[in-house]
Amino acid sequence: MAKISEELQMIDSLLMEFHERIQSGRCLTNKQQNAFMLDFLHRIANKDEPISKAEACGYVHVSRATFDRLVKEGRLPKGKKRKGWTELVWYEKDLDKYVDRLV
Repeated sequence: MAKISEELQMIDSLLMEFHERIQSGRCLTNKQQNAFMLDFLHRIANKDEPISKAEACGYVHVSRATFDRLVKEGRLPKGKKRKGWTELVWYEKDLDKYVDRLV
């Protein structure tokens, strides 16, 4: 079995704590906070799912024009064609490799 990184162990521990709080009724989050947490967990667990250019722009916090310029300069990855999609798609895991270099 692969060794789990320290960060993943911390996330696992926090999720278990939240689960216990929810089960015991001690979790005082509202619907908006719950939706945010679910979306966040979904995104970090599914970095292999394709995202649109608009979603990719939001992910790296830049405008479409800036995104296009960074792709043209090679500072962000090019989009990929995907069967059944009419536009190019990006993957968060690919964007992550480039984002650290942008800062």
